[in-house]
Amino acid sequence: MAARKRKYQTEQTREKIRVTQIVNRLNDFVDGKVEMSASQVTAAKILLDKTLPNLSQADVTTTHEESRTYEDYRAELVARYGEERTRLILGESPDLKVVDGRSD
Repeated sequence: MAARKRKYQTEQTREKIRVTQIVNRLNDFVDGKVEMSASQVTAAKILLDKTLPNLSQADVTTTHEESRTYEDYRAELVARYGEERTRLILGESPDLKVVDGRSD
């Protein structure tokens, strides 16, 4: 068996394990497997709030790229690599005629 590169657990790893234990305990409580008092549930919630990011406060930004057609991609490849290499890249037959970006 190969030796580990790190022989110690980082503090971050230990923190993840502790958070997982709290989450598992709360899941068991919800499933009825264990009993917890109201103060224990509150304490678990406070600890999780300190360690896990609140997803409702996350800033989400998305970008929308216009959809492109095969012809658009092909034209870009021709501009970069030339007609012959584009045909090789796209697996097109060398005897195809290309008119206005379309294979006929």
